[in-house]
Parts: sequence; C-alpha cells; structure tokens
Amino acid sequence: MTNDDLRETLEDEGLADYAEKLVSASKLCTQFVSVRDKATAVAIGSSKIGGEPDLPPDFPWPERDSRPMSFIAQIQLADGTSSRTDLPLPSSGLLSLFYDTEDMPWGYDPKHAGGAKVFYFDNDTPLSRRKTPEALEDEGWFLECHLEAYETITLPNYQSSEFPADISDDVFGGYFDLQSELSQSGHQLGGYPAVIQDSMELECQLVSHGLYCGNATGYNDPRAETLQAGVADWQLLMQIDSDDNADMMWGDCGRLYVWIRKQDLAEQRFDKTWTILQCY
Repeated sequence: MTNDDLRETLEDEGLADYAEKLVSASKLCTQFVSVRDKATAVAIGSSKIGGEPDLPPDFPWPERDSRPMSFIAQIQLADGTSSRTDLPLPSSGLLSLFYDTEDMPWGYDPKHAGGAKVFYFDNDTPLSRRKTPEALEDEGWFLECHLEAYETITLPNYQSSEFPADISDDVFGGYFDLQSELSQSGHQLGGYPAVIQDSMELECQLVSHGLYCGNATGYNDPRAETLQAGVADWQLLMQIDSDDNADMMWGDCGRLYVWIRKQDLAEQRFDKTWTILQCY
C-alpha cells in the first residue's frame, strides 16, 4: 500500500477530513506470514520463526539465570526487509530474538530485564545452525517456519500520541476497523504495534528506569513526571505473534513486542531493547 492508496482508503472510510494527518502519521513496516514446510529447511542466515538458530561458532547460547533461553525468530535484513520500514536499520545482517519461556516475563517489572535478548550479526559473521540445548527439548522450543515478508503501512492505535484527537465519534469505528486490518499480520518489523491492551511506550520508559508498572505504583512515582520526556524515544523494533504454524502461544493468543529507543537503534545497541508481552 502506498501513501496514495492509504489516502484513498481513508476517504472511502469517511475519513477524508483526517487523511493528510493520518498519512503523515503512518509508518512503513515489514509484516511476515509464517509458512510451515517440513520438506524444505530454512537456509542458514534466512528469516524464520522457531526451529534452531543460526549463530557464530563461538557464540554462547543466550541464558537468563543460568538457564538457556528459547530461540524465537531471526530476521535477515539483506533481502530488502530493512528498507521496508521507517527504522534506520542496517541494510544487511541478521536480527535474532531469544526469550525466557520458563518465566514468561511480561515486562512490567524492572526484574524482567534480560527476559528477552536481541542480537545482531552482520553479514561478514560466519553462521552455523546451532542445536537446541537438552534443557529446552521438552518445552521452550518451536516448530521451524519460513517467513514470507511484505511491505505495508500501519496506523497509530487510538491511544497513541500520534492519533488525531479530533477524530469524531461517527467515523471512529471505520478508523478502528482500518487500523486493525492493516495490523492483521502479527509478525512485524517496525511500524506501529497491533496493541492488545494499552500503549507501551510509557511503560517501557518507566520500567527500564527502575519503576514497577504492574499496578499504579510506577506511574504515580515522583520520578515518572521527569521520565515522561523520554517516552517519544521508544519505537517498535519487532512484534512476534502467537502462531499455530510454529506451535507458539504467548499467554492467551498474545504477542511479544520488542521496543528500542531511537538513540540506541542509531548506535545499533540491540542489547538495550525492552520486551513486553500482552494477551487477551
């Protein structure tokens, strides 16, 4: 979908008065559809969800609390994926996501730090397929699926600071349906998240600075007002949905949302991400 396509669609939904604002606020992203193909293994260094990861030979398997973390997905940026987002990502290389599937940290507690880890390997790094540790063989591993990528445009959730506050109630339903339709594929790189519960930028900012957000405690903390200025720095890096093809389920049909600050992304500090789990 191009900006012209989006503008036309907004007009068809009765949102002509807000079209320019929404086109300006829209974000380009890459969405992925999983394909389970038992007969064809995913090539080393290619995008996939589940299965066994491709890692450098001397790279230690990621751990948390001395336990191996589960491999979730890897995304190859060299196939044009990076250019199909608004994020300043490297033009090539592999982004790999691991998560603590035993504790399933939701991301609302500072103690959840390290519950998910993102690694970046440039294309000069030799990679080989790594066998899953025995400790994860019974649980904590997922079926390998190819990821088919396509470019799309996403729109802000109504709770987002980018959402036009003057949208009238009589056209809000049409906007909500369109925004949901554009976010229908749950695996995503960049763009706006397909939010299940509430917006997450403030939560990322507060929790990553040590404030507990499992209830109102962190939001009411005197430090929260000062930290508010950094909320706009957070942007979605990737989103991983529950996926039947991969036998992957996050809570009750939930999603993992991996966030990163603009400053950290510019420096390729993928170790500075914060991950939140939301479900229905």
